[in-house]
Amino acid sequence: MRFEIWQAGWAMIRSHPWFGIGANMLVRDYVSYRIAGDTLVAAYGHNQYIQLAAEIGVFGLLVFLLIVIRTASVGWKLLNDKEAWVRLAAQGAGCGILAFLAIGLLESALQSSRCNAFFWIWLGLLHGLASSRLPRPNFHAG
Repeated sequence: MRFEIWQAGWAMIRSHPWFGIGANMLVRDYVSYRIAGDTLVAAYGHNQYIQLAAEIGVFGLLVFLLIVIRTASVGWKLLNDKEAWVRLAAQGAGCGILAFLAIGLLESALQSSRCNAFFWIWLGLLHGLASSRLPRPNFHAG
């Protein structure tokens, strides 16, 4: 079943490569792109990367990947922080993000309201920690 769904997703990407078919439209438009013999009426992508590319196009997928790459860079720097709690928080959030991205190979976790909040919280945590570690200007110096 997953392979049929992925093939329909790839057909959507081929038809609308740059900006996709529209956010949250894979389920609605599935019937129009399914392969012959597939009896599913509606399906989600079972792969968040194919679903993202199908719905928001290659451009949108690239923007998402840039956010992930930037977050990885921020997290990597936090792993070398002088304070142990910062390193541990970065490790925890980073492992959560990695697990979420790995699960996305077989699920459309970003489209699930039950678990996508954790992904964005972990991203925000890493960026917030990094921001808190920046030197602060001293405006009160005499």
